[in-house]
Amino acid sequence: MKVGIAGSNGKVSQHFGHSKELNVFKISDNKVSFLEKIEVQEHVHKGFPQIVLNADIDVLICGNLGAGAVQKMENENIEVITGASGDINETIELYAKGELVSKDLQCEGHSHDHDHEHGHCHD
Repeated sequence: MKVGIAGSNGKVSQHFGHSKELNVFKISDNKVSFLEKIEVQEHVHKGFPQIVLNADIDVLICGNLGAGAVQKMENENIEVITGASGDINETIELYAKGELVSKDLQCEGHSHDHDHEHGHCHD
């Protein structure tokens, strides 16, 4: 199984669309191995979901993301786990142990007139 964690500076990113990296791990026989870090050069609206899709992952772990992104991932058979926070390596270990539970967090209000006010996130 391939798991991607949306991150920034080694931490789980709290705003999916502003993630700086996708950290990709493989879990096999309850063992975690790091595969790659895909870095995002700059914020491109709706660009990060495509990076995730191109990574061919089975599970996406992140902080918060919008309903449209959740739907896009689920349409591609990618399980989405939201509400994660903290260190990426600790997060993947929790997931591998079955101890990471989705909190169903989604962002709202993504009007995009580009002074970059994206609304707020809630659960």
